[in-house]
Amino acid sequence: MSWSGLTNNQIVSDTNLANAVATGIFAAKTSIPSTGRELTTTAAVGYAYVDVTAGRASNQLVTKNSLSAVNVGPGPYNYYVYGVDGNTMYQSTNGGFTFSAYTSLPFQGPGIYTVLAASSSGQYLLAASNTINNAIWVSTDYGANFYSHNVGNVGSGYTFNTFYPCDADMSSSGQYIVVMGKTQSGNTLGQITIAVSNDYGATFTAYYGAYYSGTGSRTSVAISQNGAVIQYVACSSSTNNSWRYLSTNYGSTFTSGGLSTNQLFYDVSMSITGQYILIVNYGTSGTGNLFVSNNTGSSFTSRSNISSGTYCGMTGDGSIMQVAAGSAINYSTDNGVNWNSYSYVYYSMLGLAVGDLHSIPSNYLAAFQSNYCNYKPSSSNTTFYSQPLTYNYSINKIYRKAINY
Repeated sequence: MSWSGLTNNQIVSDTNLANAVATGIFAAKTSIPSTGRELTTTAAVGYAYVDVTAGRASNQLVTKNSLSAVNVGPGPYNYYVYGVDGNTMYQSTNGGFTFSAYTSLPFQGPGIYTVLAASSSGQYLLAASNTINNAIWVSTDYGANFYSHNVGNVGSGYTFNTFYPCDADMSSSGQYIVVMGKTQSGNTLGQITIAVSNDYGATFTAYYGAYYSGTGSRTSVAISQNGAVIQYVACSSSTNNSWRYLSTNYGSTFTSGGLSTNQLFYDVSMSITGQYILIVNYGTSGTGNLFVSNNTGSSFTSRSNISSGTYCGMTGDGSIMQVAAGSAINYSTDNGVNWNSYSYVYYSMLGLAVGDLHSIPSNYLAAFQSNYCNYKPSSSNTTFYSQPLTYNYSINKIYRKAINY
């Protein structure tokens, strides 16, 4: 029986509790069986983050009205969020409430795994490092195994033969994957390259991606749900210039959007169809702090009424957009036309994860800072809740541009 089908005084089984987790009522601590076995207080607390009515013995059966969510703020919790911290890659199955590491990745240690991407089901995963040349690890079995791939001979026809991944994104099915790379390791300047896969990461095709012969220090990429639309941006911190490229044919060709002077394009996000595209800028405020397209990148409108941004995200339909701007979160609820700020004050943000509108009628936002996931459960709830992140290593960065579930 479903959780909603229970009356308040009915005994809760493992099947009922599993359904409550699946529908976002509670967050799971571990995998919950579905045998129909009735649950004691001890069993219920062991399976999920729940509080039990005071006075109920550990071996006493629990009823529906005796269980409530642990007081960390309201759900829903059933979102998949993925993160990297420079050491390994993690997955949360409860909206960032808790994370677990992928132990099947071949390396663990400082400086590894700074790039990630995931399909909507989590079956296809990608991890990479901006310090390891021409290496991408792809999983096709939900992270049980990761296999090494490369982008081939990236020097063919070009003046470079190195590819250090900087950012990646993946279509909903996992068939189309885009990876941005540079010719230099880490955060140093380097020529920008883009690699595209249309076969679930088995092979990649590399394209020369720089607008001009200079070098870039940062780049970001976004792909539509079906893989047809790809937008990437890059910037050069040495010249305060940025450029953007757009493909509407699955990465077969890219069109330059031109050079933007006195701009530092730090991040890009996209709606499901690719109709709405958001680019955040860390450059000169007088020429616009962010840019919004409502026509699949054909043109962009400058919005200079908020502070400069570092990370961004949006809901699947593009109606709600979020921008991390230093210690603030700015948001729009009208497709990027007007902008406001949440009253909650953050430390410097390290990444955003924005919920979607597919199967859960609320817009979840998770904002990551060192050692914490701050989350806002819905668009109607302006309160943020803070959850410590527990890892094997000291956290210095965690990124995810979209939430899957």
